[in-house]
Amino acid sequence: MSDDLNAGGTLPAGCVRNDDGTVTVPLGFPVQGSPDSVVMARLNGRAMVDVMNAKGDGDRAERMVLGSLGFVGPKGAKFISDLDGQDFITLSEVAGGFLENGRRAGPSSSQDLPAS
Repeated sequence: MSDDLNAGGTLPAGCVRNDDGTVTVPLGFPVQGSPDSVVMARLNGRAMVDVMNAKGDGDRAERMVLGSLGFVGPKGAKFISDLDGQDFITLSEVAGGFLENGRRAGPSSSQDLPAS
């Protein structure tokens, strides 16, 4: 196992890249009723559509995390709601690491929108 992402980046401290390409991420403050770590995988096409359709940077990061974890619907919403802020940042960094351009998928919410 290696702690390097495919794109040459380094994983956050404590994370481990598994032989199958997934990444095991320890949670600093585990969500009640969940394990102490989660396994994240590359994003599929459906998840990328959700990421690209999200309006703001936070929404895009949330969609990337949930897509990488495979969480959908109420389970995903509850997980994000209960997740510690620092753990969310770590998970979003790992999810972004699966993409060549990192967390910058889709237009930035700070970019000017065309006039209507």
